[in-house]
Amino acid sequence: QKDFKIFYDKNDKASSKNYASIIDPSKYLRLEHLSPHYHQPQECRDLLVFEPVIIHDALPDDPVMGEEIFGPILPIITVMNEDHALKIIHQIPPPLSIYVFTRDSRIKDKFVKSTRSGSICFNDCSVQFLHSGLPFGGVGQSGTGRLHGKSGFLSFTDERVVFRQRIGFTTAKLLYP
Repeated sequence: QKDFKIFYDKNDKASSKNYASIIDPSKYLRLEHLSPHYHQPQECRDLLVFEPVIIHDALPDDPVMGEEIFGPILPIITVMNEDHALKIIHQIPPPLSIYVFTRDSRIKDKFVKSTRSGSICFNDCSVQFLHSGLPFGGVGQSGTGRLHGKSGFLSFTDERVVFRQRIGFTTAKLLYP
């Protein structure tokens, strides 16, 4: 938490563009519920700005792990090795994103092949969303469809197949013996 003080002006939350502005009080309360051990200052509540929270040693059954967060909360689950991490990932619904920090290409390949998620990012957080050429979206409970570029266009386009057969031409030779 103390590292945030380097990047955020703690004296001027109202005009800081670096704080996450929450759309309404009910969404703010939801984020507070997801991070119960971290209390937001009253001035943040009044302004509906949410200070970033890192939840160290989160557990898979913590409320913050049970749904998409969509706020400045980063839960961290410490694991013993990649098999331990994969065991935890396989216990929860496919997430919007998986973030893995490793230099080992064998471990990276293992995560790509044995997990399901909207995206997987190695050695960083959320940068895959910033790249306009990469499709962004979830799978299963974390969402359907993709945003950005061609994928976004196709997700929000209602494709329709129109097939017109010419009179006198038959595909029967292709369909039947």
